[in-house]
Amino acid sequence: MDDILIIYDESTTNIKDFLHCFNNPNPKLKFTLEEVLEHRINFLDLTIHREHNTFSIDIYRKPTFTDTIIPNDPCQAEEHKLAAVRSFYDRLDNYHLPANRRQNEDNRIQKILKNNGYSTPARPPTSNYKKHEPPSEKPMWARFSYCSRETRAITKASKNTKIKVTYSTKNTFQKLLMGNHHLPENSE
Repeated sequence: MDDILIIYDESTTNIKDFLHCFNNPNPKLKFTLEEVLEHRINFLDLTIHREHNTFSIDIYRKPTFTDTIIPNDPCQAEEHKLAAVRSFYDRLDNYHLPANRRQNEDNRIQKILKNNGYSTPARPPTSNYKKHEPPSEKPMWARFSYCSRETRAITKASKNTKIKVTYSTKNTFQKLLMGNHHLPENSE
């Protein structure tokens, strides 16, 4: 269990007692408490601000966030690039940010896109998949290494079939982390 947000009235609730009640039933469970500092708290990808008797939100990014997303280069699947970009705009559109914070976030998205090689940082087209439509039959999946135009043709050809296409890459985390180092061979 992780990330629980509780809004309470300090005049009627002792949060330390409340925390004790959470931790008491099972000694293996250990809940911790992060309290509001300077009238704000970070929760998931939001910063929640308490202003007088109201709340407002802002987008929160961890201090380790580096503005790095899938780069705009021809060796990346278009769907993957658009998904990364679309996620920023979906969050911007779905969270009710005050006007100044909304503009700041839009500027930040534009900067992230520019830093990752997107020459015309614009909103991607909305997805053309149908949400919540149950499949009539279980699809079969085919996996290909992404190689630009050829992979596009395969995807297009399978569009109206029972075959769904997914992409893989040879650039795995293990290979990226290992660099030119080789795993030790088993000596028996």
